Amino acid sequence: MAISIDGTWTPIHTGYIVRDLAVSVRHYEALGFVFHPQVDRDTSQIADYRVRGEKRAVAEKWSLRMAVIGSHRIELVCPIAGETLFSERLRERGEGIHHAAFGVPDLVAEQAKLTALGIPEIMRFIQADGTGASFFDLQNDGGFIVELIQTQPPQ
Repeated sequence: MAISIDGTWTPIHTGYIVRDLAVSVRHYEALGFVFHPQVDRDTSQIADYRVRGEKRAVAEKWSLRMAVIGSHRIELVCPIAGETLFSERLRERGEGIHHAAFGVPDLVAEQAKLTALGIPEIMRFIQADGTGASFFDLQNDGGFIVELIQTQPPQ
């Protein structure tokens, strides 16, 4: 089974992990970036949150800010509480690019394709309405992570 990116995966953003969201936003704003308001994530508010296939007993929190640059967006992500996937990556590799995000029309189908190829899902957060995201580690030397996002509830 092949991964079909052309025509089915729509580029959305590139995610960057940062240590201090306010400091990073100020830096990029000085370069001309314009950010949307901050979004705070709390895993205790997410219907199906898993890391490496397991539910976490302790809530995790992170904050993010999104900026639009032409037809692309960057997302700055800052871990706040708990041992998030983002805090793990920050500790292991420092600040920098974390993932490339793509919109998909059917997250469940894409999860099945990647899993069948042996590509591990390292994190998911699915809302009660079926929207949400899954992160997959492509297991290459660059540590490339893909985030697949479904923004509309399944039909």
